Amino acid sequence: MTLTQVGGQWRFTPDADWADGSYTLTVEVQDNAGNVRQSTPLIVTVDTQTSITDITLVNDHGVPDDNLTNSTRPQFEITVPADVNSVQLSIDGAQTG
Repeated sequence: MTLTQVGGQWRFTPDADWADGSYTLTVEVQDNAGNVRQSTPLIVTVDTQTSITDITLVNDHGVPDDNLTNSTRPQFEITVPADVNSVQLSIDGAQTG
């Protein structure tokens, strides 16, 4: 790990990438008089996986949410987080354009 002081602040940088998961960080400081104090824990979650919030059939006919349609050109709506910049669709395992 790299611990550096910048002005009145200390910065910590891990030497290697952290795996996805939760990490609890605490800091203990000691002043020139020997007084020791520990911080309250900071829980950091590393999450490098994006998610698909929802994919729905837009022209679902008949019973709602049964995913049946009589449309020969079904339409779909895909809801994703705001940071997603690319979406690829596969149909029956074959990637489409």
